[in-house]
Amino acid sequence: MREYLCELRKNKCFSQKDMAKKLDISESYYCQIEKGNRKQTLDISLALKLSKVFDIDVNRIIELEKADL
Repeated sequence: MREYLCELRKNKCFSQKDMAKKLDISESYYCQIEKGNRKQTLDISLALKLSKVFDIDVNRIIELEKADL
């Protein structure tokens, strides 16, 4: 599970549906990403989108992703 995504999302008061909309993906796909059921590691394009949504540096997303594996 990508706990950091859940925590970041909740800190921004976003639902999974909100996140899916912001990332231009389906809600079910976002849920699978957050639960760790999709892609062992995030691709760079998704990491970039997440960094924009959460207003943090993409390198921080990458660090969190590595720590969560």
